[in-house]
Amino acid sequence: MYSITKTGGNVNSSGILELIADTVQDIQNLPHITTPGKSQDTNTKEKQYALPGSTCYCVENNNTYILTNADTWVIKPSATSGSGSEGGTVDLSNYLAKDNAMEYVPTADYNPATKKYVDDNKFSGKYSDLSGAPTIPSKVSELENDLAYSTENYVDEKYETADETLTGFAKSMNELSQTVEMLRKNLSSTTAVLVPGESIVDKYADESINTIALIPGTFSNQLDLTRSIKLTGYNSDVVANTGDRCSDVIGKNESIINGAINISGNSDVVLEGLTFTENALIEIENNGSLTLTNCKIVNITPNAAKTFIVKSTQSNPIKLTIENCYFGSNTTTSTGNVYNGLELNCTLKDGSSISNNYCAAAVCTHNMINIYAVEEGATIYINNNHFEYSANAIRIGIKGEPTCTIVCDGNAYDATDTTYPDYAGLLLVQPYGKQTASFANCTIKINNTIHSDDEQLYYLYAGAGDMLFTDSNKPTIIVNGITEVQPTQDSIQE
Repeated sequence: MYSITKTGGNVNSSGILELIADTVQDIQNLPHITTPGKSQDTNTKEKQYALPGSTCYCVENNNTYILTNADTWVIKPSATSGSGSEGGTVDLSNYLAKDNAMEYVPTADYNPATKKYVDDNKFSGKYSDLSGAPTIPSKVSELENDLAYSTENYVDEKYETADETLTGFAKSMNELSQTVEMLRKNLSSTTAVLVPGESIVDKYADESINTIALIPGTFSNQLDLTRSIKLTGYNSDVVANTGDRCSDVIGKNESIINGAINISGNSDVVLEGLTFTENALIEIENNGSLTLTNCKIVNITPNAAKTFIVKSTQSNPIKLTIENCYFGSNTTTSTGNVYNGLELNCTLKDGSSISNNYCAAAVCTHNMINIYAVEEGATIYINNNHFEYSANAIRIGIKGEPTCTIVCDGNAYDATDTTYPDYAGLLLVQPYGKQTASFANCTIKINNTIHSDDEQLYYLYAGAGDMLFTDSNKPTIIVNGITEVQPTQDSIQE
């Protein structure tokens, strides 16, 4: 409890008060400039207010607190206070006289900040630059961490019970919500910032919006994207193929989408810094481009006997870029399994790239990357991917007979199929049924592959329903600068 002493002010009117508190917890019940004290017993007055300069002696910790001009009770410094180092007392020089009261300004590294000071200064410096939509979720999440730290360390907020901790967290989240609103006001009218619980679909319906930035959390909408849009997450500038994000664990700072994504129309779609899981299968039918970068795709739920993570159902020409992503483990269910990873029936435009990705051993049961169509004269890049397991991680099955080059440089795999060595290696060339007329105009360059086995690196195979290979319709395959005479296999690779 706390009480008002006989020597300090008039208990029947507001003014400079001298108070006594039994415990530190009682400090939060003291009167403020704008808030009356909470009644504790007959020695207190429920509607009492106090002016800056009022003091309270705490018996529990032998400290005297002072009500500052910032309407905050803080430990009153002594004239012999130290320099503010960790574990020391607060530097008296940080208290500035203002209107006959003390206003606290933290200037030393370990001086605690009042709530008012943090509120007044939290948008200065690193939070003032709001340009560049991809950085917005990062700025908000960074600010969330700062607010949580500040709340925990306010000198008038020493949480000693679970209820107090929850109250402090709620206060921090309320300030975060206000921060998001301020960010929104400072952004271009073409950018929307969403927090979990808000609808991507609703913002996407506003055709003036071209960028939707997602705060960490889960967004469960099915998305039907028919126009150009960028969806950017907290990790928009953090690669997923290495480091902490390169795992099946979905961290607390991920912006998560768990609903299906259907892309169509004459659209250019960018998906960056996101995590896709559960039902978040990507189906592409658009003319334009798709960029999937710095994303995690993990724990996908099969929706058919043969499920594909990214699937194109039409041969529309598209510039495809899939880079710096993590393709994680997926499990077989009663419905089916993730059969192939990227099932690309679209016609890949020149410069398309599937590079710098990391693929877990359990990402799919068959081929990870499947190239079925390319435009005339195109060069396609499949570089620097890491496969934990590869028994033909890459399948080339190009329709027609276009002149094209497939570059596979710097890929690595940890293990391959040694039980059935006919399936071993990095790459398989197999016609797409009878729709492949010839590979004669196709050049495949395989360079700098990193692997420890002594099995074959690639092979050619044609099934009963495929175009049969002859010496005149085989592709040109160059391994580390040397053109090879390609063998064919009688084994079956489905």
